[in-house]
Amino acid sequence: MNITQILETFNPLLQSLTYEEKLLLGINISKRLYFDYAYFMEDHDCNGDPKLLLDAILAAERGANELPDRKVIAAYHNIVETQADRIEEFIEEFDDDLEDPTLVHCAKEACQALAYTLDFMLAGNPDQIRHAVTSMLMSAYNKAGKSDLLSEEERDMHPVVVNARSFLLNKAGWSA
Repeated sequence: MNITQILETFNPLLQSLTYEEKLLLGINISKRLYFDYAYFMEDHDCNGDPKLLLDAILAAERGANELPDRKVIAAYHNIVETQADRIEEFIEEFDDDLEDPTLVHCAKEACQALAYTLDFMLAGNPDQIRHAVTSMLMSAYNKAGKSDLLSEEERDMHPVVVNARSFLLNKAGWSA
């Protein structure tokens, strides 16, 4: 099951979730991807701060448990978008020089997933959570696909991809 098929399977399930369930899914995706960002920032000087992303995740969690402070969520959204932009600039400048660009791309997906989740809190557009799901899957495929020795079918069945798929289905309340 490739990424397109996973999304086609997952979209109807995602549409059936309540606002709160979608928000929790986005938060859980952000938590899961956070460490990709943190590890990247630890290894590279990219003017990023993992604590800012962690604070944004905590603000989203607080907003899920009580009425979210829109100004706080908007401020964190801007911070996370800035972090994603910095990583994009890093990719544009150094991607060809990196021995293994997997981590930088996963760090970018972590920022994007969180930005989509915060945007969902601000606008309520369920497409934002679908984008967060896509970020998680892209991160998994980046990790699985770093070896040129794997076929598409082997990447689809790579433990990282299978684990991500299972995580999404479990967090959405559906077992495979």
